[in-house]
Amino acid sequence: MSAVQVDRNCSPATPLPTLEKYAPQASANGQSIVSISPTYHRWFLKQWFERSLAATGLVLTGPLLLLLIVLIRLTSRGPALYWQERVGLCGRVFRMCKLRSMTMDAEEWTGAVWAQENDPRVTKIGRVLRKFHLDELVQLWNIARGEMSFIGPRPERPEIALELSEEIPGYEHRWTVLPGVTGLAQVNLSPDQTVNCVRKKIELDLEYIFTAEPFLDMRIMGCTILKMIGCPQKIAAKLLRVARSPEPVLPSFPVVAEGSFNSSVNDSRISTFGFHKPENLPYFAEETVDSPTLCSRN
Repeated sequence: MSAVQVDRNCSPATPLPTLEKYAPQASANGQSIVSISPTYHRWFLKQWFERSLAATGLVLTGPLLLLLIVLIRLTSRGPALYWQERVGLCGRVFRMCKLRSMTMDAEEWTGAVWAQENDPRVTKIGRVLRKFHLDELVQLWNIARGEMSFIGPRPERPEIALELSEEIPGYEHRWTVLPGVTGLAQVNLSPDQTVNCVRKKIELDLEYIFTAEPFLDMRIMGCTILKMIGCPQKIAAKLLRVARSPEPVLPSFPVVAEGSFNSSVNDSRISTFGFHKPENLPYFAEETVDSPTLCSRN
């Protein structure tokens, strides 16, 4: 996928309804949402509680993980653990761990592609893992390392994130918080299969960023558990009062840094909120702007 070329004289992106509701000043002038997003996401106790809980979860689920690893190795060729690059907090790339649910080298010839229903590349044991979301269980490791949270926007692969940030206005706002294993968008909508699917999820991701609090996190987690044990998605969302019906965000011009839309802005892919970008994503600028709030993390 080629590098993105950003028009330095482009107009601001079409305002997002959720952004207009919770952060009208950011919606109106392209202002960074880092400083105005809830401090809940940056609570020290929240971060360390989640990391401790994830580490405990790894120990408690160890026997189950070992059994699943053995089953994967016995039923298909290749390693049981699968490491995949994803875009996380501040646009940094990290390696997310999953239990392999597809055949070995499933994307060798296709590259990164969207999920699809009845994917022929998924193994028999992989279908069971995906149905009960057991392939995500090892992401407790990423939470314990501080790379992910239990609840938050789902991280995407760099190749697809490139396309989405170009197609969907405000997509980069998702990188203001740690990515999650599950989230408000995941308990309401099906897995992404096209860019249009993501246009609906971005509104729910932004709603979560601005309204997150412990009780909402518990309801989303409870809804996820209900889904894992076979409860229909819509029923689970209604029971836990997290049901949403978002409208898709229409495509628009890409947004550049801090509401500046003139030729003095640094070259391509300086984000809306001025986050530091990793060098190995082709559309990230060589000179970047650091966020004093979140991007001071090592």
